[in-house]
Amino acid sequence: MRKIELVAPAIWEIDAELDLVPKFRVDYTRVSDLDFLLLRKQALQRHIPSILQLIRWARKNIAQSKVQAWVPFFERLNLSDSNLVEFYLKGYITNHLGEDLRARKFKDHELFFLANNPVLQNWILHAFVDYNTLGKDQYYNRLVAQIDPQSLEQETFKKSLVLMGYYLDGDLPMMRKWSEALSRYPTDKYYFPIINGRVWAAKFINQMLKTGALQTDLVQDWFQELKDEPISFVMPFAMEPLPVLVRFGENIQQIEEVLEFLGPAMHLNLLRNPFVANIENAVFLASKTAFLSRIGDSTRANALHGQLTRNSCLLSYQNYINQIANSF
Repeated sequence: MRKIELVAPAIWEIDAELDLVPKFRVDYTRVSDLDFLLLRKQALQRHIPSILQLIRWARKNIAQSKVQAWVPFFERLNLSDSNLVEFYLKGYITNHLGEDLRARKFKDHELFFLANNPVLQNWILHAFVDYNTLGKDQYYNRLVAQIDPQSLEQETFKKSLVLMGYYLDGDLPMMRKWSEALSRYPTDKYYFPIINGRVWAAKFINQMLKTGALQTDLVQDWFQELKDEPISFVMPFAMEPLPVLVRFGENIQQIEEVLEFLGPAMHLNLLRNPFVANIENAVFLASKTAFLSRIGDSTRANALHGQLTRNSCLLSYQNYINQIANSF
């Protein structure tokens, strides 16, 4: 198998103490619309001080006591999911809010507002899926519990995360119940690809619990759908099933073929949009690290692990993948 190693772009090794343009040191509420839009434009062009300033402003925004007061800043920033550069910048910013969100002692009514307000749902619930706190009574587990689904896609989103919470807790009876139910849910070409991937992850878990292994035929069906995805959707579609595959797949050669396909796809997507490194590259590298450890290639596994640990905002994804890929 041809060896492909991915290295995150230098943007992810930014120095948090970089000097910023003085006029942007002021509170974001005192920045003119023109300057705010300029900073936003520069951030989308991967201008490091501008990205850092948006992160600082976002952290200051969520430090406000009332969660309702968080809305105007995120509305003003106005990063769209339909534009991939904006989507991944949003993810990069919100991943830097993780420590603040975990540390806050939210009341249930606050979590309900975060999970269902159209603006905050988009930023706090979707842009930063804090897999690291999906376990019972932890921050993201409590947030997911407050989702009031208004569509089948939202229901699938909620139930898939409930399933993974039980997975992380090692609750086998509830894993069986939820994976069997969710594996019957339909996929839809109009869903965001991560949602469809989570249905496949449920199918993988359901089969693994019933048979003790993830069998070749089911993986091949998923792999064919994966290869049919547009290049920008390949890794989102793979994010949830991949760590389950590298842990429980019975066909080592098949797992290698999947990783061999994903490597170039990830590399091309990184060249097109370096913000992808924030999430998708972390999941790919963590999954590949777990697989290399499984087959005894500790040298390459340690090298990939080193790429992840130097990026603190990726730790939630790294820890999540490690838990899945090293469970049971």
